[in-house]
Amino acid sequence: MSVVVASDDSSRQLNSLWQHPYYDRRKSMGVVNRRHLGVGGRRLSENRSITASNTYVDIYERSLVVKALLLVLLSAMDATFTQILLAAGAQELNGVVDYMLGSTGGMFIPIKVGVTGLASIFLVVHHNFIIFRVVPVRKVLRAMVLVYTSLIIYEFYLLAFLVS
Repeated sequence: MSVVVASDDSSRQLNSLWQHPYYDRRKSMGVVNRRHLGVGGRRLSENRSITASNTYVDIYERSLVVKALLLVLLSAMDATFTQILLAAGAQELNGVVDYMLGSTGGMFIPIKVGVTGLASIFLVVHHNFIIFRVVPVRKVLRAMVLVYTSLIIYEFYLLAFLVS
């Protein structure tokens, strides 16, 4: 076996063949990478053949985004109906919400929607995770939508009862 040692000049010539002298991809990138805008290859699922738990993805399933947006919409409806019911003579039984209604003035709905929005984003980002090795976060998001839907139906019933 023989070893060939390249001289300094021949290694420079070899490097010039590998690199284009006027192009540096790092310098050509703008402030925002085009992949951050959804153009180009992004991961929809984990690269493994079996979907792994406790992993992140770059693009989220449409159904997850719809559930998160629905959760925020239902939260806004709940906050609005709560204020309507309180104006009609109902009483708030949740101590935290009662405190928020009294201390935040007219900012209750934006604060509630903002907190719910942040929680929804957290659930979507962690949708592949499993809580306590038992409950998939994906199912928590689905359950929250069902709970809020039930709450809105109950508030419709209360509004109909108070109006009649």
